[in-house]
Amino acid sequence: MSVQGKMLPRLAWHAREVHRAVGLPGAAGAAILLASLLFYAVAVLPVAADSAALASDIAAREAARSTAAAGGTREKPSDPVRQLAEFYRFFPKSSQAPDDLAKLHGMAAVHQVQLDQGTYRLVRDRVGKLSMYEIALPVKGDYSQLRKFMSQALTEIPYLSLDSVSFQRQKAGDTTLESQIKFTLFLVEAP
Repeated sequence: MSVQGKMLPRLAWHAREVHRAVGLPGAAGAAILLASLLFYAVAVLPVAADSAALASDIAAREAARSTAAAGGTREKPSDPVRQLAEFYRFFPKSSQAPDDLAKLHGMAAVHQVQLDQGTYRLVRDRVGKLSMYEIALPVKGDYSQLRKFMSQALTEIPYLSLDSVSFQRQKAGDTTLESQIKFTLFLVEAP
């Protein structure tokens, strides 16, 4: 007889003795306890190990970030006044507007977009330091040229926003579009 063959009758006898001693409620409690231990071993322990690994990864990244900050890289401002100052540093001074407009017109020429006379309006923010230079440009060109012009403008002038675009075609077969493009150039008031 094998070891398993000898163990099974012995385990069955112990189970009957426990059942006689504690009754049905005790056996149910023992079964719940056994199921809880099994669940803990199968589900909770692996998650706890993953959690510990993630915690050590986070600690390592934070240590690397603080080391990089100590090494001279830019530190994230903590108080609102410093955050606001950092925000305003992103935008150029309002005296740069003519240069940005010349750059915009140069990009239109590169992409063979015909610019008609546009309208330009400076709007000062009453609360903050930003000025908004609203630009409305009536332009002509094919769709590809207009799209490339707008894409390059938004890429090369990151503080420029595209507010609206409208296209109009004189005839269904025309490749040239008449378009109205509205940009806003965000600048900081020079002190």
